[in-house]
Amino acid sequence: MARVDINRRAFIASSMASTAGLVISACDGAVEVQTKQARDYSTLDQVLNEPIIDQSQFPDSLIIESLDLMVSQGNFICQVRTTSGATGYCVSNNTQMQSLYPIFTHRLRPFFIKKDARDLESLLAEVYVFRSNYKLQNLALWVPLATIEFAILDLLGRVAGKPMGAL
Repeated sequence: MARVDINRRAFIASSMASTAGLVISACDGAVEVQTKQARDYSTLDQVLNEPIIDQSQFPDSLIIESLDLMVSQGNFICQVRTTSGATGYCVSNNTQMQSLYPIFTHRLRPFFIKKDARDLESLLAEVYVFRSNYKLQNLALWVPLATIEFAILDLLGRVAGKPMGAL
């Protein structure tokens, strides 16, 4: 068997040179593709600025009176109720909520009490900064908040007599 003499520095240098060449050629292609795909997004921007929920479906205010998290056999169920008696429900991510229910109870629920459920879009933005909730990351904030959001959407759907997706 013949011995092959490998110079480690030469090997690393040639590897880096070929990698740099690939990166540069990939970047050139990406710039070209990006330039070709320049589009007018003004219509999309206009749509994004429109409200998602048509509030005209709800002529009367829907003030949230209670927001409860119930547990039964390891299942976490959120119930939202308005001062007029309308209710909505959501089953949470049970695995995650076992650890995250204090965030629901202490940081999110107080924000939603006495707020109008019809304002869900702005409420979701405002709760993010309430009590510095923006400092929470990933599942810690979004699992409890999604639970509340879906319960409110269920409530709105029941009041409007429509599935949530039709709101």
